[in-house]
Amino acid sequence: MQGLLIGHFLVVLPYVIRVVGSALEQFDFSIEEMAWTLGCGKAQAFFKVVLPNISSGIVAAFMLAFINSFNNIPVSMFLSGPGVRTLPTALMNYIEYFYDPTVSAVSVLLMAATIAIMFVVEKTLGIGALTK
Repeated sequence: MQGLLIGHFLVVLPYVIRVVGSALEQFDFSIEEMAWTLGCGKAQAFFKVVLPNISSGIVAAFMLAFINSFNNIPVSMFLSGPGVRTLPTALMNYIEYFYDPTVSAVSVLLMAATIAIMFVVEKTLGIGALTK
């Protein structure tokens, strides 16, 4: 299980660095310095100033990393040991041996969950949240 987690982490790490890095490039660090001069410590300024300003980049990086990791079946197949099965590899094995609409139903449920998550993220971190 540890090898599987490390493998997926290494596969998605460049995506996370790229998205969070672009969010940090757009961040004005003078705001953080202003928080320091107003009495915040470095950790407190990070959690109260920096993190809320780059939260949309962090959420986008998480979603991109999750989707990429979830769809990366070869990494899951090569790095999982006996007794460890991920949902994508289980679905692929099920398709190989059975011919019924179960996998299609799971796929529809996953799409509905993705739409619900995107709706929540849009309402909390989207353009509408910026104008309020």
